Amino acid sequence: MSGTGGTSRRRLRAFTLIELLAVLVVLGMAVSVAAVGLSSRSDESKLSDAASSIASLDAMARVRARKGSVAELRFDSSDGTISLTDRASADAPPIDRELPDGIALEVWERPWGAPIDHLIVDARGQSVDYQVRVSKGDESVTLRFAGLTGWHEVIRSAP
Repeated sequence: MSGTGGTSRRRLRAFTLIELLAVLVVLGMAVSVAAVGLSSRSDESKLSDAASSIASLDAMARVRARKGSVAELRFDSSDGTISLTDRASADAPPIDRELPDGIALEVWERPWGAPIDHLIVDARGQSVDYQVRVSKGDESVTLRFAGLTGWHEVIRSAP
């Protein structure tokens, strides 16, 4: 007997369209959850990077000033840039740092709360006490600087 009858046929099994759509929906949900988690981490890292840049520039200003110069930090809230210049030497190039996109910058003198756009660090490496806040959305990082020593504390707030 030859095997041309219906009993010897092999059945091919394939995925149905519904099963394929279900897999795509599950993958799409997993990707969207991962994307939301990564975007919030991205905002946190941008804020940390901005706070680190500010603390670094403050430390550099104090070191330059203690070497016999007068350093000036300029804060431009409109475009999110911070510049360090040596007021005693026109030859020294300024050091500019631009904050990441979407990061808001606020700077004010402590304890009175008067907003400031620049800060002078004298030859002893001292300045007024001041506070800087970088924020994006509901998250923010605040740095409080002690002008006498340059010591600072970091305060994080999250929603």
